[in-house]
Amino acid sequence: MAGVGKKLLVGTAVAVAATSISLQIAVAVAKHVNEQRAQAEAEAWLQQARQDARSNMTADDAARWLEEHGAHEVWRSDTTWINDKKVELNVIGGMRKLGEKGIWSDRKTAWLRFSFDAHWHFQEVELEIHDI
Repeated sequence: MAGVGKKLLVGTAVAVAATSISLQIAVAVAKHVNEQRAQAEAEAWLQQARQDARSNMTADDAARWLEEHGAHEVWRSDTTWINDKKVELNVIGGMRKLGEKGIWSDRKTAWLRFSFDAHWHFQEVELEIHDI
């Protein structure tokens, strides 16, 4: 009888371990899918901005574009941080939330920057994605 109890205990432990591993795999897959979805959403936003941007775009045009294309916050700056370095650059930026926070996913934001030279002539559009 002791052998049956031992086998039952081992079987239960194996089942619990298998369930735990399966759950960890499911969580990892869900996080990966959500990461890809957020990345695709942000890249589509960047692509649309680049498609709509014109060499004669003004700061007001950039701010209006951001507001009309889902930016929750829009700001104007003559200093920005790129790759952890302070850069003197005229920027119109906007932030937009990506996806929804869920049990298995972290919320992210996309930051889109319309960069201008010292005389406010349009230069480029750049994207950063951040965890909230």
